[in-house]
Amino acid sequence: WVFLLESIPSVILGVCVLFFLTDRPDEARWLADDERAWLAERMGQEEKHREQRHGTDFRRAMVDPRVWFLIALYSTVAFSSNAGGLYLPKLIENRFPESSKSEIGLISAVPGACGLIAMLINGAWSDRTRKHRRHVAGAALVSVVGWVLAALSSSPGWALVGLCLATMGMMSMLPPFWSLPTSFLGGAAAAGGIALINSVANIGGLVGGGTIGLIHEHDQAGSFALALMALAGVMFVGASLAVFAPHDPTLGSDDSGR
Repeated sequence: WVFLLESIPSVILGVCVLFFLTDRPDEARWLADDERAWLAERMGQEEKHREQRHGTDFRRAMVDPRVWFLIALYSTVAFSSNAGGLYLPKLIENRFPESSKSEIGLISAVPGACGLIAMLINGAWSDRTRKHRRHVAGAALVSVVGWVLAALSSSPGWALVGLCLATMGMMSMLPPFWSLPTSFLGGAAAAGGIALINSVANIGGLVGGGTIGLIHEHDQAGSFALALMALAGVMFVGASLAVFAPHDPTLGSDDSGR
């Protein structure tokens, strides 16, 4: 029944998306007429640019090296976020041994709430600056700092701060990351490329939980310090990859030196 209760918000949100979000700017009732016209024209120009410069062939996107580079980058996020989320209650229990089960549940919600706020802020900020790679790399480095702090801190309070930073970094990577493939993929290529990135990279999430479990199991100290340092290392790899992530600078959607 716990899983059924957890699914209710997602189902409700799905219904809201179906009825309230639109497929095209010209259907958006919350925009003024001139805003709809400007946005439709801008999106049309960008799509035409992608088609002319990169093409929209679905099969070509499946073997595009840039797509597979982004798969490698997104795998680091999937690895760390799934492993961290899976073991978060256990991490909280390890740092707050005197807490009850209900208290552990409440404390476990704090990093996620912080991550939600960070995701909204970083997403809006990266859209304003158009420096998506920098925002992905910066968020990954915040996560690195968080995991290291959670691993090395002997104070429960500071360990919780570390977990919050780690979650904030991982969650806030997502909005600017998904702006990267759409800078050079359009049409059917965008649909196929995004689906490929999401499906293949999430294998990292399956690997992450088991790997962290094995590290913790073989940690003679019985703590999660080594496991958390491993997550920090994975996120550092993600930050390094983000610096060199593929994008189309001619579209004005990322770091183009201007």
